[in-house]
Amino acid sequence: MQVRDYLKLGVAQNAVNLPSLSHEEYLEVAPYIEMAERLGRFLSHATPGNLENIQITYTGRIASAKTDLIRNAALAGIFKRRRWRRRNRKPHQCRLHRP
Repeated sequence: MQVRDYLKLGVAQNAVNLPSLSHEEYLEVAPYIEMAERLGRFLSHATPGNLENIQITYTGRIASAKTDLIRNAALAGIFKRRRWRRRNRKPHQCRLHRP
Protein backbone atom coordinates (compact mmCIF):
# COMPACT_ATOMS: atom_id res chain seq x y z
CA MET A 1 0.00 0.00 0.00
CA GLN A 2 2.85 2.41 0.79
CA VAL A 3 4.51 1.72 -2.55
CA ARG A 4 1.23 2.40 -4.34
CA ASP A 5 0.79 5.69 -2.48
CA TYR A 6 4.34 6.71 -3.36
CA LEU A 7 3.83 5.91 -7.03
CA LYS A 8 0.45 7.65 -7.20
CA LEU A 9 1.03 10.63 -4.93
CA GLY A 10 4.82 10.96 -4.76
CA VAL A 11 4.75 10.84 -0.97
CA ALA A 12 6.65 8.23 1.03
CA GLN A 13 5.20 7.71 4.49
CA ASN A 14 7.07 5.92 7.28
CA ALA A 15 10.29 5.76 5.25
CA VAL A 16 13.47 5.33 7.24
CA ASN A 17 15.45 8.01 5.42
CA LEU A 18 12.67 10.53 4.68
CA PRO A 19 10.48 12.62 6.94
CA SER A 20 6.93 11.31 7.13
CA LEU A 21 4.46 13.66 5.46
CA SER A 22 0.86 13.26 4.45
CA HIS A 23 -0.12 14.16 0.90
CA GLU A 24 -1.65 17.43 2.13
CA GLU A 25 1.51 18.34 4.06
CA TYR A 26 3.64 17.59 1.01
CA LEU A 27 1.46 19.82 -1.19
CA GLU A 28 1.94 22.64 1.31
CA VAL A 29 5.77 22.45 1.32
CA ALA A 30 6.34 21.38 -2.32
CA PRO A 31 6.74 24.92 -3.76
CA TYR A 32 9.31 25.73 -1.08
CA ILE A 33 11.35 22.61 -1.82
CA GLU A 34 12.26 23.72 -5.34
CA MET A 35 12.88 27.28 -4.19
CA ALA A 36 15.20 26.09 -1.42
CA GLU A 37 17.18 23.94 -3.85
CA ARG A 38 17.61 26.91 -6.21
CA LEU A 39 18.61 29.22 -3.37
CA GLY A 40 21.14 26.64 -2.19
CA ARG A 41 22.70 26.54 -5.66
CA PHE A 42 22.76 30.34 -5.79
CA LEU A 43 24.34 30.56 -2.35
CA SER A 44 27.07 28.09 -3.28
CA HIS A 45 28.01 30.20 -6.33
CA ALA A 46 27.63 33.61 -4.68
CA THR A 47 29.76 32.80 -1.65
CA PRO A 48 33.53 32.79 -2.10
CA GLY A 49 35.35 29.82 -0.61
CA ASN A 50 33.69 26.98 1.25
CA LEU A 51 30.53 27.39 3.27
CA GLU A 52 30.92 26.39 6.89
CA ASN A 53 27.28 26.74 7.93
CA ILE A 54 23.96 28.11 6.81
CA GLN A 55 20.88 29.24 8.69
CA ILE A 56 17.37 28.83 7.36
CA THR A 57 14.61 30.86 8.99
CA TYR A 58 10.96 30.09 8.31
CA THR A 59 8.24 32.69 8.82
CA GLY A 60 4.53 32.76 8.22
CA ARG A 61 2.41 29.68 7.68
CA ILE A 62 5.32 27.51 6.52
CA ALA A 63 7.04 27.96 9.90
CA SER A 64 4.52 25.62 11.52
CA ALA A 65 4.88 22.96 8.78
CA LYS A 66 7.31 20.06 8.64
CA THR A 67 10.32 21.69 7.01
CA ASP A 68 12.84 18.83 6.88
CA LEU A 69 12.47 18.40 3.11
CA ILE A 70 12.95 22.13 2.56
CA ARG A 71 16.18 22.07 4.57
CA ASN A 72 17.36 18.97 2.70
CA ALA A 73 16.64 20.63 -0.65
CA ALA A 74 18.70 23.68 0.30
CA LEU A 75 21.62 21.47 1.27
CA ALA A 76 21.27 19.45 -1.94
CA GLY A 77 21.43 22.69 -3.93
CA ILE A 78 24.64 23.67 -2.18
CA PHE A 79 26.23 20.29 -2.85
CA LYS A 80 25.13 20.20 -6.51
CA ARG A 81 27.74 22.85 -7.27
CA ARG A 82 30.58 20.41 -6.86
CA ARG A 83 29.02 17.71 -9.04
CA TRP A 84 28.11 20.23 -11.74
CA ARG A 85 31.68 21.48 -11.97
CA ARG A 86 33.10 17.97 -12.34
CA ARG A 87 30.72 16.95 -15.12
CA ASN A 88 31.00 20.15 -17.14
CA ARG A 89 34.73 20.59 -17.37
CA LYS A 90 36.07 21.75 -20.67
CA PRO A 91 38.18 19.17 -22.53
CA HIS A 92 41.40 21.09 -21.96
CA GLN A 93 40.78 21.03 -18.21
CA CYS A 94 40.64 17.24 -18.06
CA ARG A 95 43.86 15.33 -17.84
CA LEU A 96 44.00 11.99 -19.55
CA HIS A 97 46.19 9.34 -18.00
CA ARG A 98 47.49 6.93 -20.57
CA PRO A 99 49.11 3.64 -19.58
